[in-house]
Amino acid sequence: MPWLQVFGQEALGKTQDVEDTARAEKLVTAGNMFTWVVNDRLVSMAVKNRPIAHSITIGGVYTPPEHRRQGYAGALVANLSQYLLNEGYQFVNLFTDLNNPTSNKIYQAVGYHPICDFLTYRINQAAR
Repeated sequence: MPWLQVFGQEALGKTQDVEDTARAEKLVTAGNMFTWVVNDRLVSMAVKNRPIAHSITIGGVYTPPEHRRQGYAGALVANLSQYLLNEGYQFVNLFTDLNNPTSNKIYQAVGYHPICDFLTYRINQAAR
C-alpha cells in the first residue's frame, strides 16, 4: 500500500513512479511512523518529525478514502499529540492546507489552532 506516495500526491501535488520504500522503512525503523488500526486493519497514518528542543511536528497524516469520515485521523493526531507531550515536548505543531476545511476542522477539534500561514518559495537556479 503506497500510502506515502498517495499522501504526497494528494497533499503536496508530488508524483513519483514508485513508492519510496526506503523512506517508509526508515520512518518505521526510527519509530517515527504511527498508525491507527481498527479490527486488525491499518486505517490511518501520521509521522513525527522536525524535533527541536521544545517542540516537534506531526506530518504525513493520511487516511485512505475508504476509511475517511470515521474519525480515525482525528483520533490518531489527538493520541499522538498527547503521547509527544507526555514524552516531554512543550508543544506539538502540524502543517495543514488552508484550502482543506476537513483537515482544519479535525485538527481544531482536537485542540490545534492556527498560528500563521506558511509559504515556500523555490528559486530557479537556471534563471539566474
